[in-house]
Amino acid sequence: MRRTLAIILLMMFLTVPYSTASSVLDSASWVFVGMDSYTDSVPLKAYSLLALSSMVGKVHNESMVRGAIRALTNDLLLLQNHDGGWGHGACQISTPHDTALAIIALNNALAVSEEFGILTKAKEGAILDSIRAGRKYLFDSFSSPGWGYALDSAPRFYPTALALWALGTLGFDYSNSLMVKTAADFIAEQSNLSPDDRALRLIAFHAIDYPNVTPYLSECRQLLSSGNLNEYQRAILTYAVMLYDPLDFEVGKSLAILENLGMRGSIYLLVNRGPPFMTESNIISTAYAVLAFSMVSDVISQVGKDTPTDYRYILYNELVSRQNSNGGWPLFEGEQSSAKATYYALVGILSSENPSEGIVKKALVWAERHLPTAMRQAELRGTITEDYYYTAMILAEFGDLSPEEREELINFTRSLEFSPGLWRGLFNVPQPYETALGLNLLISLGYSGEDIERGAKWLLSVSNAGWGFRVSYPYLLPRSFMTNVPTTVAVLDALSKVVPPEELEPHVEWLVEQRLPNGAWGYFGRRVSVLGEVYYATPSMEYTIRAVEVLKTLGYDYSEEVLPWVLENALSASVTTADIGLALSFLSDLDIIPSTTLYEVVMALREGIWYVNYWGDYGEVAQDIASSLSEEVKVVLVGGNLMPDEGNHIIVAPIGHVDVSRYNPLVQVEVNGTTVVVNGNKYPLSTSIVIVPGRTHDGYVLIILANEDAIKGVFLLFTSGMYHYLHGNYMVLTASDSNGDGEIGPEEITLLAVG
Repeated sequence: MRRTLAIILLMMFLTVPYSTASSVLDSASWVFVGMDSYTDSVPLKAYSLLALSSMVGKVHNESMVRGAIRALTNDLLLLQNHDGGWGHGACQISTPHDTALAIIALNNALAVSEEFGILTKAKEGAILDSIRAGRKYLFDSFSSPGWGYALDSAPRFYPTALALWALGTLGFDYSNSLMVKTAADFIAEQSNLSPDDRALRLIAFHAIDYPNVTPYLSECRQLLSSGNLNEYQRAILTYAVMLYDPLDFEVGKSLAILENLGMRGSIYLLVNRGPPFMTESNIISTAYAVLAFSMVSDVISQVGKDTPTDYRYILYNELVSRQNSNGGWPLFEGEQSSAKATYYALVGILSSENPSEGIVKKALVWAERHLPTAMRQAELRGTITEDYYYTAMILAEFGDLSPEEREELINFTRSLEFSPGLWRGLFNVPQPYETALGLNLLISLGYSGEDIERGAKWLLSVSNAGWGFRVSYPYLLPRSFMTNVPTTVAVLDALSKVVPPEELEPHVEWLVEQRLPNGAWGYFGRRVSVLGEVYYATPSMEYTIRAVEVLKTLGYDYSEEVLPWVLENALSASVTTADIGLALSFLSDLDIIPSTTLYEVVMALREGIWYVNYWGDYGEVAQDIASSLSEEVKVVLVGGNLMPDEGNHIIVAPIGHVDVSRYNPLVQVEVNGTTVVVNGNKYPLSTSIVIVPGRTHDGYVLIILANEDAIKGVFLLFTSGMYHYLHGNYMVLTASDSNGDGEIGPEEITLLAVG
């Protein structure tokens, strides 16, 4: 049988057309398609079915894969013995390990069929019946504390591990089955196992949800990074570790190694070192490799889908979706339209490059219709209200008011004054907040009379540092009480238009001091209770952005410092419509490059025009990088120019030679003596490789920073294909020639951090 299989596979090598664009899964599919007619081996059919089932939805020759799944499923059903088990081949006695493999494969094929509709309902029912019979065989053949190679034989590691894997796929686990618990404890105690047996134990433990897998996972990780593995051991170890951490860097290195070991023209097949002919282990090794590649395909695709790429686009669309049918915006989705929410939504919408005129017109119509209601409420309250203020501001800033309409709003606003330039609020006394709103509205409407000067003088007289509520005590004049951020921001916003900046300096300093430990602003900053307890306010998107904006007009720019916090919280479920509008305006003013991930950039690196920009002495590395890219990519080498503005670029330079924040505002890279500091964490400068994804205005950037001692590691990342498996917001690796052979091998590259 082995000789026949070798001849058939050799013929496939010679007849399948070569394609440089073939993925590992496409290339490997040819090994397993037709396996139903090549062999009568239950293990080979089971592993082939497992491999093919994992490819569904991920390969180009989908119809052939589906046909092979149907054929292999039929074969395994026909090969089942009357006792419910399977033997190694047709008409051979049932064994626990062969039965376990058949159950694993059939159950996996059933799950894939239910998702993609590969098998008929009748066939799916037949599989369920077959699995039930196989499960009964495993129960009957249990020989405590595990399973042997035959019925009633002494328990051994291999059949026990496979049986646990099979039962785990059927819903039995360590906590709900005494049989499973007993067998798991049995293989947990086994020592002196080969690397592949250790990997198989880890796979079985994953299937049964073993409670303390950490030491077994650690030993498999160490084995995977050792380099002293044959093809089968590397493939099964890679798959085992991926079950727990599919984006582990050692997994990425191992996948790159497996890819290079297995590609043979247009066929992917792992051939063990040793005899120069095909064996069953070649097929099984390849099956485990396929399971690993299929899994990473699922995971990184999901990572890419879940990663927001353009905050401005998302925030703009969120605002559009929240607009009510009457043209206004609610503060929270589903509520009635609010003047404040509508005002800040328009601020955000109009900050975008191509705002919808229809959306803006609807909002202005809503404000015009709402104005009489807002004026009546303000008149009843005898002061300026937020509802009236924001409604009038919408029309003053975004509408097309006639001179007569402006004059009417000015007169009405002045009619609400407590005294010239002052408006009352809480406790029926003049308050800084309402006074700031009144002054700001009059200024926006074009008024410049004495009321403005009187109001400004009064505001400066009632506090030396910040503003808040004022409360009236009997026989005492009103005094400032409970300074807070929103009131101070509102007052500074108004006064910055009419008062010299130096007169506002104490209040600016007070506002800056209110920054919270995370760099944002809340209702207040730091407070100390009567018991001496220190506590901080909840950070607010509205207060943060408004504080940054008013401070910027007064010469203090905190935009870059709060940018990471804004990006992190702009898409939070708790943000209001006002928050979204302010965040969109803030990000649009900064003209930031949208965030990205290494996954996105690597996916983009498959085609198009890419420029490899390199620092003076790194020309050879740049050439190696260019040679390693797909033939679908047109590569242009560019010496120097480490700060390109447009297009797709790979930038290779020593650490400290590229302003990373220009292409990715979420990653900060600085050199500090003999260390490189990445987002506040220190790493050795001489041996570190810092990899950061970024964007230009119309393309992607892959920034690779390494000094001369580590630059050979960059060469290996590309020539080995390891770069395909980069992920995260950034990565820091260490690369050094630890064995002194003048080269840097895969085992000499270690992951230090994933952002």
